[in-house]
Amino acid sequence: AVGEWLELRLDSRRPVDEVTLRLADDAPGPDVSRVTVETEAGATSVTTDPLGRAQTVELPEGTTSWVRVTADAVTDEGAGAVFGVSHSAPRSSACGRCPGHAGPGAGA
Repeated sequence: AVGEWLELRLDSRRPVDEVTLRLADDAPGPDVSRVTVETEAGATSVTTDPLGRAQTVELPEGTTSWVRVTADAVTDEGAGAVFGVSHSAPRSSACGRCPGHAGPGAGA
């Protein structure tokens, strides 16, 4: 799992202030304990929720056409077996109702 990434391609370049994600809790192997969420504007690394709940990750200001989540660490030694994201929702307070955008307060 360590070093594996998942990328969400947006239908157009837009500001993305935050991403709400929940890691898959049914993946075999050790749980992913730290991820980096990256856009064309920069990256933020966070410790994942140990109970597998959805969490919001604030991102550097700027526009992007993609969001990438990379597994950085697992709970046990080694690289882990599988990495999965069961929920991902990019949001922008400046976006309002962009095409393909759920808008503030949607999802989780």
